[in-house]
Amino acid sequence: MRTVSKMWILSLVAATLALLVVVSTPAAAAKVEAVGGAIAYGQPDSSSLTSQVEAMVSKADGSGYWMATQTGTVVNFGQALHFGDMSGTQLNQPIAGMAATPTGNGYWLVAADGGVFSFGDAPFYGSMGAVTLNRPIVAMLPSDSGRGYWLLAEDGGIFTFGDAGFFGSGPGKGYGGLFVGMIPVTDGRGYSLVHSDGRISPFGISTLHNDPVCDPWPLLPCRLPV
Repeated sequence: MRTVSKMWILSLVAATLALLVVVSTPAAAAKVEAVGGAIAYGQPDSSSLTSQVEAMVSKADGSGYWMATQTGTVVNFGQALHFGDMSGTQLNQPIAGMAATPTGNGYWLVAADGGVFSFGDAPFYGSMGAVTLNRPIVAMLPSDSGRGYWLLAEDGGIFTFGDAGFFGSGPGKGYGGLFVGMIPVTDGRGYSLVHSDGRISPFGISTLHNDPVCDPWPLLPCRLPV
């Protein structure tokens, strides 16, 4: 049996979704599939990664993208430049998410314990690294201005930093299952949270629900025959 993890990658300017399929093998590897008008600029081979790819973000103009592994290594493709990573640093918890600045000249990494690491022109606005969380962080989203960001916990909890506004969260809403990602509103006045079964719940001015472009497969790791 082999494990397949699926992640949605959103490029707002390119106005399309890029799908990243991560297949666990003895030597970690990743496969990139482009959907709609997205362009695949390459993917890491098994010799360039030492742990599973956990996050992927694109430049705002769609001209390149980055991937981050659980151990903090960042690999870049297309016109996306490398600004540093956490490889060689002992992390308290694995990397769980990544976000790029609007300029494309920097990015943030977030660990499952809420620790945030900034690179390039990405400012540090705070983290949850010193706070005991109910559930681990699973995703990170930058504000439209790049002067803030949201962190999403597995139970739908939202933590805001900088100019990222709070528009609601999952706990107490009666949602079943776990959360795995966030989709922004372009002007920063809301977001939608993605459930592990592909459902989408909007907050703020977001009107995005279960759009038909959503993949019907669960977004959590699933078991496939070899």
